Amino acid sequence: MSSWPPTRPRLPASSRRLRTSTPYSSETISACRRKLEFRLRDDLRAELQRLQAETDITMVYVTHDQTEALSLSSRIAVMNQGKVEQIGTPTEIYNFPATE
Repeated sequence: MSSWPPTRPRLPASSRRLRTSTPYSSETISACRRKLEFRLRDDLRAELQRLQAETDITMVYVTHDQTEALSLSSRIAVMNQGKVEQIGTPTEIYNFPATE
């Protein structure tokens, strides 16, 4: 009688290890991940801008990232603990913040 789920043949432990000719430190891997995340976020911002321009619809984008907010928005609402503290254009928000 066969077992369910079917079992896969296991490789010897020595075959499962990843071997590279170049040692990678956790710092190198973290730096690569941050660079990739930045590029992906940058691509996402560009795609959102393209979609908004193409469809001409109002979009609500929630972010904690100041760069994203300033680069994507025509109007920004700054909130603190669920309350709106300031509404304005990116230039107004950046040059004349209502709070510190």
